[in-house]
Amino acid sequence: MSKEETTVAQPPIAVTVRVVWRPDDFPEPAGSPVSTELPAPTVPPTLPPTLPVQLFQLLQPHQQVLTSERSGMPVFLHTAVADASGIMALPPDVPTPAGEQTLVVVFVGEAMLNDSAWMKWVRALRRRIGDIVGAEFLPIALTERALLFGHDLGEFNADRAFDDSSPIERDRGVRITVLRTLARMLNGGQKIHSFVSHAKTDGSRVGKVLAATLDQLNAEAWIDVEQIEAGRNFRQVLATALDRDSVFVAVVSDAYATREWCRWEAQIAKERGLAMVVLDMVTEGQRRSVPALGNVPVIRFNAPIVDDDAPPSVEAIVACRRVIEAVLLERVNSLYFARRVQKLGAQFAAAVDEWTVFSPAPDLISLVCRRAQLALSNVAVYPDPPLPSFESEMLRSAVAGARLETPLSLLPELAARSLGGGGVAPRPLRVAISISKPPAGELLRAAMSDYHVDALFLAACRFLLAAGHTLAYGGDPLKNFTEALGDIERTYRFTTEDDEERRLVNYVAGYLHRAEAFTGEMADVMEIVKVSPAPVEAGGEALIPLNDLTVMRRRMTAETDVRIIAAGDLTPGSPGSRRGPGVLEESYLAMEAGQPLLVIGGFGGAGRLLVDALLGRSDANEIDRLRGHFASKATLAVAGEPFAFDDMLGGFSPASRLNNRLSDDENLRLAVSTDLDEIAALIVLATHRIGTT
Repeated sequence: MSKEETTVAQPPIAVTVRVVWRPDDFPEPAGSPVSTELPAPTVPPTLPPTLPVQLFQLLQPHQQVLTSERSGMPVFLHTAVADASGIMALPPDVPTPAGEQTLVVVFVGEAMLNDSAWMKWVRALRRRIGDIVGAEFLPIALTERALLFGHDLGEFNADRAFDDSSPIERDRGVRITVLRTLARMLNGGQKIHSFVSHAKTDGSRVGKVLAATLDQLNAEAWIDVEQIEAGRNFRQVLATALDRDSVFVAVVSDAYATREWCRWEAQIAKERGLAMVVLDMVTEGQRRSVPALGNVPVIRFNAPIVDDDAPPSVEAIVACRRVIEAVLLERVNSLYFARRVQKLGAQFAAAVDEWTVFSPAPDLISLVCRRAQLALSNVAVYPDPPLPSFESEMLRSAVAGARLETPLSLLPELAARSLGGGGVAPRPLRVAISISKPPAGELLRAAMSDYHVDALFLAACRFLLAAGHTLAYGGDPLKNFTEALGDIERTYRFTTEDDEERRLVNYVAGYLHRAEAFTGEMADVMEIVKVSPAPVEAGGEALIPLNDLTVMRRRMTAETDVRIIAAGDLTPGSPGSRRGPGVLEESYLAMEAGQPLLVIGGFGGAGRLLVDALLGRSDANEIDRLRGHFASKATLAVAGEPFAFDDMLGGFSPASRLNNRLSDDENLRLAVSTDLDEIAALIVLATHRIGTT
């Protein structure tokens, strides 16, 4: 491994969510607990779309929300599956690293309560969490019986997730509890206050219902109809209530925009950078809207009319809970994004304090309100995805040319600065990316799921494309990550009119593009390279897919500048029937050709197998088990220059040179990290070094 003088600094304090549960405590059919506010997830075989997975989707960006902001907070899923005898194994351990805030969410249901081994494990976890500064234990009672075990589990005050008759509302209540806890943790232990802004003529009743709902959820609300005493100065009292720890909820009725105080409250909230949400209850219409309420989430209030003489309807309460979830999510996104920006700067020793941070993305009013601050920093940083060019150009003109950046656009520049020399731009590279799903068991043991692999793929691809590189991928145009690549290009439009070639290149093996089902879909966003099939000798028909894939992988290696590998299936097939996981073969071909290779091992599978070999800690028993499930050299002779499992794995050892321009320390961190921000930073740093040499 090569040694470089420049290394990426360790990140500052982080926040991680750890979710513990037993699968048999969630018997709902797939899809039933997913609320209307969350996209319907793809269902992996081992993880139904239950509450734990919802928490992951709530905080992590994934394929179905590419156009939406997410906090990007790491969420790990600690569960286990039953073995062949039906015994439910214990979940993987919950780490609590020093210098990290950790929220441990434990779903306590009947199955867990009835398993003495699980209860013993949870008790020990509870005691350990209680002794760690920065760690919190949040139990969620799925059944009333779980409340009886409070003393047994350390006298915890469990959230009641069994009172709601509706599965959707039960899940919403849990998400609200988790978001409220995260907001408090991110805000230095301070409770988040909500400011309810409304017009008294037609919004007062809904405002009171919203305030009451907030109070029931232990989230303090401020509503001026009840809290401004006679003789007090309205402007002074309202300005004091709108502090920076507040979230602003506008109950927008027909009369809202006609009220000076409502417009003033919204303007102050925008100026102070508060998290803002609109509850839209307009019935007939408005002559004008409130400009300060642009660019904020909107929740439609279409519940039956409520009046002062009757209790609020169930529909009204549900609508208010939807608002509260949106409010808390906005606040968590905002608070955690500031942490991510600090972390990004620390990784490259950048002066983050000089940047002006916006979350959500800025609009004209928020930019003008913070123009003085921007004049000093000249850099506005907001969450991905980047604003379209027609919008960002207009916004820049309003603030005297201040730069509008996201982590996606900043990272290549920071990598260039870290190397000195005035930030020389690298030459564009053609980067081969090899990521496929590892065995489900490995993911479960690492407290991860297919969702984590998807998030890794999306992060690596977005940052490489933003750095100006071209991505090469070998896969079926209708399977795996190919569709995700297309979604990335459609969302971010990395390929511009000035580009002579597309920034996405998909190499398709012969057996795929010759099949009747091949349609060439995705050609609108990527170049489809149809690789000539391998020659077929007598008796070699059964090995056509294997040999065609090898030919395709050899060509892709020859036509790319660097290879990135992660995960990769290691599930045994029929003995002697296949060459093996593509990730392992592609790594071997890169090493054989002397191509720079970046190895990510923290997501299991072939990537982990190669890291073990590079660190000299391979498991001989595992290698023996795998060896018999790969085709032999003699069997694969039709492919030319055949190689077997031992050749592929034998090319990796502690003496191997990855040629990727990272230092030994950086390669080790890339090999074991599951932190998407750190992985993206190291990848961009490596490709920048390669592209400038």
